[in-house]
Amino acid sequence: MSLTVKVTNKAFPDDHVFSISSMGNFTNGKAREITKEEEQAFVDERGIPVRDALSGEGFDVSGTATAKVPESDEETATTTEKDKEGGES
Repeated sequence: MSLTVKVTNKAFPDDHVFSISSMGNFTNGKAREITKEEEQAFVDERGIPVRDALSGEGFDVSGTATAKVPESDEETATTTEKDKEGGES
């Protein structure tokens, strides 16, 4: 099962279409299942999972996430420094 995203904004009519970069168009008040490719493109673009990015009012995200979240530069730098020192800091 992949993720389903629903955008609900009461300030706009029900047929209003919102565009979410990397994931396409969403009609106000209607849920749409996103593809694994759309989910991964969204995560690659932002560096955070869809559920975390769209956790605010007006969004409903359900289902199981499948996208791999890339390591941040900070995590990579910390790991590299620990590796050079030969252990935990």
